[in-house]
Amino acid sequence: MPARDYARLSCGKKFSVHMTVCDHDKHRAKCPRCGGKKLQQRVEGFFAITAEKN
Repeated sequence: MPARDYARLSCGKKFSVHMTVCDHDKHRAKCPRCGGKKLQQRVEGFFAITAEKN
């Protein structure tokens, strides 16, 4: 399950939410500090771990 990184600009809170792609499309995350729903999605680097060895 991917983590989505958000920032709430009005209160300055940065946070991550773990949700499926389907849940992300259906529901909006809200700020854990102020409860606001106007969020900016942050783009973070990521890496993948696979079972295959090259």
